[in-house]
Amino acid sequence: MARPIKFGIDYFPVDVDIFDDEKVIPVSSEFGAQGEAIIIRLLCSIYRNGYYVECTESFIYKIAKQANVNHEVVLGVITGLVKWGFFDEGVYSAYNVISSAGIQARWKEAVRKRTISRDLLPFWIENEGGKKIVSAEETPVSAPEIPQNDMETTSKRPETTQKKRKENIYKEIYKESDFDPAFVEPMKTWLAYKKQRRESYKTAQSVRACYENLLEISRGSPEQAKKIVNKAMANNWAGLFPLKDYELNKTQNGSNSNTAIQGKNQATGTRSTTLQA
Repeated sequence: MARPIKFGIDYFPVDVDIFDDEKVIPVSSEFGAQGEAIIIRLLCSIYRNGYYVECTESFIYKIAKQANVNHEVVLGVITGLVKWGFFDEGVYSAYNVISSAGIQARWKEAVRKRTISRDLLPFWIENEGGKKIVSAEETPVSAPEIPQNDMETTSKRPETTQKKRKENIYKEIYKESDFDPAFVEPMKTWLAYKKQRRESYKTAQSVRACYENLLEISRGSPEQAKKIVNKAMANNWAGLFPLKDYELNKTQNGSNSNTAIQGKNQATGTRSTTLQA
């Protein structure tokens, strides 16, 4: 029997200037020492798992317990790290997963002697050139994918080309027909919100992934989808999260009340017609 593949690593390098990083300073300034402790705990959880971790509600509460803080503080730190680019916004918004190209590069270096199939590496982030850092075939994860001269050429691109690429990011990359009619409104609201935050989705695939995630966590209910989007915007979140049980019950009770009122009105109308006849 083959030995199961180990994705996690026992230790990882930390830059001595991590808290002077422009992507970390805003979060460190807002949350202080608590925020910095949470950042280290998040990194430990990510590397223990491999190169990413799913940011579920239970995971947030786990980190909150370890750091002895309220879960809203943990969520605020994660949202801030996503906003400032420490974690990748694309995989977070689409899948509630925290990771980054840098984290994956360090993980790749740590496991360079292992042979892991590319098919076993979900949520892998592409580089700016659009090439996968790890090949699709089963080769050691340390196998070089990008020649050094290609990387140098990329870094020397004219400034006008880079500006043009950035401008293209914000073009509309979806159609309303891509969504179920009942989900058009919440999706348009969410995409407009992301655009205002300068966190627009960069590909049609990422928009589709966001839509499918909303379908799943709302259980196919447009009303729940609207509540999920409104809650995320009200809390200034970068991603979408499922409603809690008490919020689901409130939504269901509201739907039942509306159904009962409609049924009562229909019954009253029927009796009125009978009298007129």
